[in-house]
Amino acid sequence: MSLRPIDVVMPIQRSIDVIAASNNAANRPEVMQSQYAEHMQRRVDHDGKHVRQSNKSEDSESLNDKKDRRDRRKKEKEAKLNALSSAMSGALFDIRV
Repeated sequence: MSLRPIDVVMPIQRSIDVIAASNNAANRPEVMQSQYAEHMQRRVDHDGKHVRQSNKSEDSESLNDKKDRRDRRKKEKEAKLNALSSAMSGALFDIRV
């Protein structure tokens, strides 16, 4: 049986596919590991930013609330002291018309 050109061309094309498949199989663990590493790095970056942002907002809210409460108490005490000192000094005028 003689070799025809079509018989020679087909095995060469298939050998390229076999070489590509074997290269993919040989490099697959490295590719999978690098993809996993990239995924984990993105996840760590996202989680790190997410946690920091939420902690900052909670801390600032709690500090602002404490400061507001402290300021209100201070103003209430000052108002009571002013009213008490005014009453004790006799400087109140009761004017009725």
